[in-house]
Amino acid sequence: MKKLTILIAAGLMTASVTAQAAPQQARSPMAQALDLTPEQEAKINKIRDTYQAKIKALVEKADKEIRAVLTPEQKKKLAQIEAQRQAMIEQMRQRMQQQQQGAPHGK
Repeated sequence: MKKLTILIAAGLMTASVTAQAAPQQARSPMAQALDLTPEQEAKINKIRDTYQAKIKALVEKADKEIRAVLTPEQKKKLAQIEAQRQAMIEQMRQRMQQQQQGAPHGK
């Protein structure tokens, strides 16, 4: 049960970070793939921003409730897990930037 709670909390943290980063990266390729007009893209961006704010609020609320259930020792372990995940996310972000910089333009 303890491990499950920690995994859920870690998953929520990851979802939060991913939700913050993904829409910014996905908008332009989606707009290109669907051949969206600027008006359509603006409407879609507004919809995404609205739901992103709601999702963020729900994740923060769930995180607060989960942390209230954890013992101080579990909170410490959770902080370590979150730090590891954040480091891994940063490494992936750096790799993606390097790949984008090294990718030939126009292909």
